[in-house]
Amino acid sequence: MLRALTLISLGLLAGCTDGSEDYPRLLPTQQILAEPTLPDHAEPAATSDAPVRNAVEGQGSVTRNAADAIPDPVDNAALSARAADLRRRAEALRNQTTEGDAACPTGSTAPDCPQPAP
Repeated sequence: MLRALTLISLGLLAGCTDGSEDYPRLLPTQQILAEPTLPDHAEPAATSDAPVRNAVEGQGSVTRNAADAIPDPVDNAALSARAADLRRRAEALRNQTTEGDAACPTGSTAPDCPQPAP
């Protein structure tokens, strides 16, 4: 009962508005058509692009030097040996037989039983 009374009261209060907030406030035309202003930190770029260019090139050289300092982790011989070992182990698992297992007789399609390679 108390819940219903609360909902009815809130419904009545919601209907007691003047309707002035039915639409969003619009942006004044003078503000829309005004020339854009630059923030304070962008003042050097407004007069010359040299400081910005120097900062970008400096950061680029720092990034390039950091990337050059990272050793090349790719060892193709080690990766090839690892891939061959994984293929050998996968083939050995595929070739395991379960003929003595009563739960997985030969040719079984049970989800837990190993399936022959295609």
